[in-house]
Amino acid sequence: MRKFFGVILTITFLSSLVIISSCSEKSVNVGNLHITVVDSTGAPMEAAGIFISSSLLDMQTGYHVASAWTNSSGQVFFDDLAPGYYWYSAKGWNDSGAAMVYAGEDIRVYLWLNSHDKK
Repeated sequence: MRKFFGVILTITFLSSLVIISSCSEKSVNVGNLHITVVDSTGAPMEAAGIFISSSLLDMQTGYHVASAWTNSSGQVFFDDLAPGYYWYSAKGWNDSGAAMVYAGEDIRVYLWLNSHDKK
C-alpha cells in the first residue's frame, strides 16, 4: 500500500512540473521587438518616447500600435507583437527605422538619434 501511495505521489509531482513548465514558455505565435536608443555619440537615451506602427503611412500620419519610454539603459521593449514589419521612431526626432518581427523571436535593433524634429 505504501508503494502505491509513493507511486501516486511521484506521478502527481512530475505531472505538476510538466504543467508548470508548459505555462511559462514563450508563445510561438508572437514576437518581441527590443529597441536600444542612442544619441549621435552612442550614449543611451533615457526617457525617450518611442512609437511603433505597422506601416510607414501609419507612422507618418501619427497612428501608432504602441508607445513606451526608454529605461536608464536607453532600451524599450515591445512584447507579444503579431509577426510583420514594424516602423519605429522617437518623439521629437526625425530619425526612424523598421524591423521585421518573427513569431517566437526576440528582434533587437538600434535607433540612432541624430536630427531633432523642427516642428
